[in-house]
Amino acid sequence: MSFLELWWKKHSFEDRKKMKELIQNGKLEIPTGAWVMTDEANSHLYSIVTEMFEGHEFLMNTIGKGINFI
Repeated sequence: MSFLELWWKKHSFEDRKKMKELIQNGKLEIPTGAWVMTDEANSHLYSIVTEMFEGHEFLMNTIGKGINFI
């Protein structure tokens, strides 16, 4: 999500709208939705949950309705 946030800030309203439509129509999928990837060698439950929460919070605040968290 951190790279998506950078993209989001740099692009126009029209580009953002197109991306929202792609996501809401199921043509673009964001797997896991974590803010960043967790450390594979030394992951901790708290950090995994925090990264997931922050990524999902960003998605809900920017994309909003139509996001299915599975």
